[in-house]
Amino acid sequence: MQCAREGLAQLEKLATSDADLCEVDLLGQVTDLFFATAGQHSDHDVASFGDVMERLAYTLDLDPRAAFAQRIADAAKASPRLLRRLATDDISVAEPVLTRSQSLSEQDLEEIAGTCEPGHLLALSRRPSVPPDLADVIVTRGDRKALVALAGNAGLVLSRRGFTRLLRRAETIRELQGIIDRRGVVGADMVTRLWLRMTGWKSAEEPAEIDGPAPEDKPAPEAPPIDEAEPEDPGPDVVERLEELAEEPEEEQSEDNAALLAAARANDVPAVVECLCFLSEMDRPTVEHLLLEAELRPFSVFCKAHEIDGTTFAALAGLRVEAGRLQATELVKAMRRYASMTTAHAQELLSSVKR
Repeated sequence: MQCAREGLAQLEKLATSDADLCEVDLLGQVTDLFFATAGQHSDHDVASFGDVMERLAYTLDLDPRAAFAQRIADAAKASPRLLRRLATDDISVAEPVLTRSQSLSEQDLEEIAGTCEPGHLLALSRRPSVPPDLADVIVTRGDRKALVALAGNAGLVLSRRGFTRLLRRAETIRELQGIIDRRGVVGADMVTRLWLRMTGWKSAEEPAEIDGPAPEDKPAPEAPPIDEAEPEDPGPDVVERLEELAEEPEEEQSEDNAALLAAARANDVPAVVECLCFLSEMDRPTVEHLLLEAELRPFSVFCKAHEIDGTTFAALAGLRVEAGRLQATELVKAMRRYASMTTAHAQELLSSVKR
C-alpha cells in the first residue's frame, strides 16, 4: 500500500506540474505510473488515475489517443468511465478496448453495441468471449462482416433466440452458411442440420449460391426478429378455421397424441415438453428449442416423423400464436404444408440429420 500511496502522490505532482512537458509525454508518464502500481489500486485510486488520463487523452490528436487506447485496453482493472468513452470514440481508438478490455461490464458492452457503428460491432464480435445478451444485439444490428466474425468466434455463446435470428440472417449472407453448417450450436445441432436440409443449403464444401450476395462494404438486409414482427390481421375466416381446429377431435387418436393435445390446449408448456421428450427420446433443451424458438419447418418435420396428427400439430404450433411469436396466417400455411407431408419423408429427413 505504501507504493500505491507514493504513486498517487506522484500522480498529483504530475497533474499539477508546471514542467514543460507536452501532453503526449505527460500521458505516457501517468500511464507508466498506473501500470507500475496497478496491483495495489483501490476503486478510488483507479478512478483518480482514470480522470487524469481521460483529461490528457482528450487533449491529443487521434493517433496518440489510439496509441494510449492500445495500452490501457490490457489493464486488468481500469476506469469504466474512461473505457466507455474510448469505446465509443473513432474505431481506431475504440477497437482495442472493445476487442480486449476485461474492465467493461457486460451491461456496458450491451449498451455500446445497441448504438455503435458497424466497425465497433465487428470489434465486439472478436472478443475472446461473447455472452448471449451481447451476441443477440450483434446478431440483430451487425453487418455481414460482424456476423461472419461472430459466428466463427470460438468464445461465442448464443441464446436460442439469438441462434434463430442468426439462421434468418444467414439466408442472405453466404459466408454464414458454411460456418453454421460446420459448427451448429450447442444443444441444437440436430435442429441446425434439419434447417439446412429444408432450406436447400449445400454442404460447407459446396456453399449454396444466393442471388445478390451482400456487397463487401454494405450491411446485409436486416431481418426482423422472430418475436417482434407486427402480426397482421388474419381475417375472420382464418380465425374461425383455427378455432374449429382447436376443438376438432381426432377420430382414431393415439394415447400419446391425446395427452399432447390436452396439454397444448391447456397451454401447459412443461407438460408438452415432457410428452415430446418421451415420444422422441431427445433432450429437453433441443425439444424446447424446436417447440418454441425454431422455425416451424423443422418443427413440422419433427412432429410428422413422430406421427403426431394434424390437430395436435395445430395445437402445438398454436402455443406460439398465444405467446405472440407467430402470426395466425403463418400457422394456417404451416398446417397446409403439414397435411401434404408424408410420415415416411419426414422420418427420412430426421434420421439423415441425426446421423
